[in-house]
Amino acid sequence: MKYAVESILNFRDVGTAINDFPLTKDMKKIKCGILFRGGKPDEADDADIKRLVDYGIKTIIDMRSSYEPVNSTFLSNAYVITPYPPPQPLSLFDSESNKSNDGTEEREKHFESLSPCGKIIQLNFTGRNFERYVIGTAPWLLKLKIFGYFLTCQRKEAARTVGREVTSPRGLSGMYVDFANGCHQEICTLLDIISDDSNLPVYIHCTLGKDRTGFIIALILGLCGVDEEAIVHDYCLSQKGLFPRYSQVLKGVANVGLTDDFAEAPPEAIRKLFAYIRETYGSVSEYLTAIGCPPEKQELVKRNIYG
Repeated sequence: MKYAVESILNFRDVGTAINDFPLTKDMKKIKCGILFRGGKPDEADDADIKRLVDYGIKTIIDMRSSYEPVNSTFLSNAYVITPYPPPQPLSLFDSESNKSNDGTEEREKHFESLSPCGKIIQLNFTGRNFERYVIGTAPWLLKLKIFGYFLTCQRKEAARTVGREVTSPRGLSGMYVDFANGCHQEICTLLDIISDDSNLPVYIHCTLGKDRTGFIIALILGLCGVDEEAIVHDYCLSQKGLFPRYSQVLKGVANVGLTDDFAEAPPEAIRKLFAYIRETYGSVSEYLTAIGCPPEKQELVKRNIYG
């Protein structure tokens, strides 16, 4: 089956991308139609939203930050924002008088009534945990400058300063290593979602579907034992996937203080990430265990993704 969504930038089925790459004969293949990746679906037209539904996508994981603009016209007709983890039911020992009046029950009914096809889980991948980590690695004078922006509610300027003076000098591969060191909780949460087959098929996206999305897809595939060159191949497809709006991509990276090379998808970016994980932890599985994703959870992810 061919998976194509024209109005979503950089959209693809990961299984198809991996399985189309020349693999060794004894290597298992990734399931097709289970794990999708790409850019923001906000501008998708009604026909392409219907395609997402037809592909059976139950969960959309939105990895964008709170200050990235969201403008969805048709998406909310088929998918509804749902909290994760979902609200827990009251204990049998809780009396009626102790029930919360925070609207949880009404929200749950609202989700059920408006979500005939699936849910959107918003996961700010580079949120406060990542910010604390990256700012913590900056020189003291730069830290004070960044904190000053936060204190004066200039969050976007703080982000641009981090991009220009911390992330850009480290390069694209350095940013991915920073993801590995600063996004532990978010990585574990995302894998927890994927470990539950009731959430699948899943569409994972950020704004462009290249960096945050590319990083987490690479981790998932690395966990599954996919050949590194096949993972690099899937990552590099973003170069072609972003080409139709390359001028906008350049403008976007400049807006967050990054240099033009952050608009590219070079193979060495992912190779250096895996080299760092091997040198520091031994393997992707050992890395995930170290950051709080237990082996049994990893096995569930592998079972859901592997053919």
